[in-house]
Amino acid sequence: MNAHQLIGPVNFCAGFLLEKAGQLTGNKRWQHTGVSRQMRGTSQSLIGDAQNIIKRCTKRQQVRPQLIA
Repeated sequence: MNAHQLIGPVNFCAGFLLEKAGQLTGNKRWQHTGVSRQMRGTSQSLIGDAQNIIKRCTKRQQVRPQLIA
């Protein structure tokens, strides 16, 4: 796990709570901020997943130097 994979779900949950609080109070600004924070959290999680996939692929595909004759 990397930092993006840890921070992403935290932002998503905070956004969800903020959106629900906005719905309860009728505050549209909180609702919109909550939705945007949820999107930010989701994208951070996906960025972290992509980084891990790239890291695993580069480790697996390390090319050994070949002797040129």
